[in-house]
Amino acid sequence: CFNTIRMLLALKVMLFHAIWHLGINIDSDVRDTLFPVKATPVFFMISGFLIWGSIGRSKDFYEYLKKRFWRICPELWFGIIVGLSVLLILYDESVDWLQILGYALSQGTFFQVWTPDCLRGYGCGVPNRSLWTIGILIQFYLMAYFLYRYLHGQKKWVWLTVFATCLAMGMLIPVVRQNLPVLSGK
Repeated sequence: CFNTIRMLLALKVMLFHAIWHLGINIDSDVRDTLFPVKATPVFFMISGFLIWGSIGRSKDFYEYLKKRFWRICPELWFGIIVGLSVLLILYDESVDWLQILGYALSQGTFFQVWTPDCLRGYGCGVPNRSLWTIGILIQFYLMAYFLYRYLHGQKKWVWLTVFATCLAMGMLIPVVRQNLPVLSGK
């Protein structure tokens, strides 16, 4: 059922962002009913479960990276081609073609945080805002691999120590948001 769950979560994200970007006001009870769970952490939880098994089936780091590359890049590049095609057809402001080329190349990697000024008038100011997740996903894949290699076969106290450390770091998020709002927003 993982594909069904992921599809429902993706629809939830799409609906949430459509409501937010279109400025639709909805009653808080309706909102809480439609969005009782944040989808992104659930995506990462499912990915963590599936990745753990993938790491165990990989003979080495190179094979694991190759599988992750072929999992992410073809879909990413297809999405960028479609997105840029639509942008170039529908966008009626002048563009700097060198910046468009740089934008296309950066979007095809894990440097999706840059948008040229000539595209700030398109949509909500960022042509494909969802690509910020690719950099996080790559970090997640790398961290999961090294955690697996470190934790696999360890005693329970090691697992509990890592879990407690992660829990403590998660509890510090509000402190970081309050004291470093710009950094936490990035």
